[in-house]
Amino acid sequence: PGAPMCGCIEKMPMATRSDCTQVDLTEDFTVVFDGSTIEAKMTKVEVDFNACQGKNGRNNDLYAYHWRLYEEGKVDRFQFGTVGRTLTDDHRCEYAREAELAKKGLQYGYSFDQGNWTQVAGNAGMSTGKPALGENAFKSTYELSSNKIIHRTCGDCESPEHKHVYHRRFTAVPDGLNLLDHLMNGKNNAGGRSVWNVDFQLYSTYEDAVNDEN
Repeated sequence: PGAPMCGCIEKMPMATRSDCTQVDLTEDFTVVFDGSTIEAKMTKVEVDFNACQGKNGRNNDLYAYHWRLYEEGKVDRFQFGTVGRTLTDDHRCEYAREAELAKKGLQYGYSFDQGNWTQVAGNAGMSTGKPALGENAFKSTYELSSNKIIHRTCGDCESPEHKHVYHRRFTAVPDGLNLLDHLMNGKNNAGGRSVWNVDFQLYSTYEDAVNDEN
């Protein structure tokens, strides 16, 4: 947001990529020498604006263009690093995000009431550095829950309704169903053992889950 259509990189907000245009200049001259003096005159000028030529054929890409210049020795590693702190290259936003958070003394994650909730799994910025609870440990924790509500939070999800999802199960977990593994990795109804609107429901808030309202 707020990025100019054209501007200096030090004025740009952090982005995954930026278009890049290079100027190709063609000039024609005539030179006349009369035996004592030389006279030169420009007779034609053509200015073309084309996509800049980047590394590995990635044209029209400012990061790839500076990458090529770096490998050709035309910019040093500090200059290339400056570009990389603004243009994170495609799919590498997490590194720049962590660096910016560190500058402000912040840490990516989710703060929750540990007196009422138990974190059973997490990945990326939500990871505790420990593996997810095993099947038996999760089952014991789950059975102690009065409402059988599982909260899934997603810091990277763009859609507000996907950032917080509350899963409430109404039927008993059948033998042989690893519920945590199914919630994390399952892509179906577990052979009819975990059917939406029958065995469980999804809600946007904890209050809705408790009251069974959507």
